[in-house]
Amino acid sequence: MEAHWLLENRASWTHKADPLFVTSPTTFPIMVHSCPTYVDFDNEICRNALLQQNEIEKKHVNRTQWLGHPKEENKTHGSLVIHLTERLLAQQILWGGLIFDGNFMRSMAYTPGPAQFFNCLKTGHQAFQWKEDPKCSKCGGTHSSQDCKDLSYTPSIRRCIQCVNQDKFTNQPVDLYNEKYHHSDLSQKCPIRQKEIQNLTPQPRINGK
Repeated sequence: MEAHWLLENRASWTHKADPLFVTSPTTFPIMVHSCPTYVDFDNEICRNALLQQNEIEKKHVNRTQWLGHPKEENKTHGSLVIHLTERLLAQQILWGGLIFDGNFMRSMAYTPGPAQFFNCLKTGHQAFQWKEDPKCSKCGGTHSSQDCKDLSYTPSIRRCIQCVNQDKFTNQPVDLYNEKYHHSDLSQKCPIRQKEIQNLTPQPRINGK
C-alpha cells in the first residue's frame, strides 16, 4: 500500500530526495463525450466557466486534448480527454459526468492505445528503433510532416498516406477524392492502424491456458 502511494504521488517527494530529480505528476485521464468543440482550455473565460460549473479547482487539471481533430473537421461536438491529478475527482466525474451550459456530458475512463510515431506513421515500436527516412503524413515524401511544402494539403480535407501508398503498392486505382482515404494517419478509423493495433493486442487465453 505504501509503495503504491509513493509511486502514485512521486511528483510530491522525488525533488526533496534530489533537487535535480523532478518527475511528472501521475494523472487520471477521463474522456468526456459530446463536448462542444468551442470549449477551449487555452481560453481562460471558457476554462473557468467549465471548472466553476463543476466545482473543479484549476490545479487539479494537468492538461487536456481532443480525440482526433473535431475542430478542423468542422464538427460541433467531440470527445475531450481531461488529465486530472486527483483520483477521487476522476472517479466522481466518471460517476456523475460533467455539466456545461446546462448540457450533461457523460464520461468514461480513457486508456490510450499503442503509440504511433510521427517519423514513420507506424504503431508499436520505439522512436529510436526507426533507422530509415521519415515519412510525411501529408504527401508521403521522405521528409518530416512539418517540413512539407505540398500546397494541395489542407487540414479540412485529410487523406491517409498509409492507405494511399498501400493501394499504390498493390496496383489498385487511387482516387484522392475517394472517402476511404479521408482520414488522418493517426485516426482510429484507419484500417491499417486497426490491423497494427490488433496484431499488438494479446489474444485472450482459452480456459486460462
